[in-house]
Amino acid sequence: MIYAVCMIFAKTAILLEWTHIFVPDRQRNAFYWGARGIMALNIALYLAVIITETMSCIPLKVIWTPWLEGDCRVNKKVLDIITAYFNLVVDLIILLLPQRVIWKLSMTGSKKIGVSVIFSIGILTIVCAIGRVYANHQLQYVGHDGGVVDTNYGLAALYLWAVSELTCVLLVFSMDCQNL
Repeated sequence: MIYAVCMIFAKTAILLEWTHIFVPDRQRNAFYWGARGIMALNIALYLAVIITETMSCIPLKVIWTPWLEGDCRVNKKVLDIITAYFNLVVDLIILLLPQRVIWKLSMTGSKKIGVSVIFSIGILTIVCAIGRVYANHQLQYVGHDGGVVDTNYGLAALYLWAVSELTCVLLVFSMDCQNL
């Protein structure tokens, strides 16, 4: 859940910053609406994930103490995989969103390539998102025979990819765009 909250704020911050950079007179152009649409979609998905995860088990204690008796109505693995794929698609859209605007700027071709490369640092985020998707597919919540497996072992790889992705998102946000 912490990951979801962080992604809501980090991606919203990136899109707001880029709107400030690429929509100078607050025109309601394609970039503006694209950024707003992705923000709304991102916020809606992660809020839905947070609500689904917190309300999926009865009693609620089963969420953080799975050895207690209770019932969880949501397949956590499916939810995590759907979220990971959605996140990958959003990252791709965020990566591609400023490219059209950059190539329409009135500067030399080499400067356009340089600015485009700076904004393409987001490729690292996509690599981490792909790693997270892969780790989600590999993770076993329950053994093949219905028994319990060491989920913590599998979660380690998943969390490393998630933290790496969040780090890359923060790196994209903190890029120096002053000289554009």
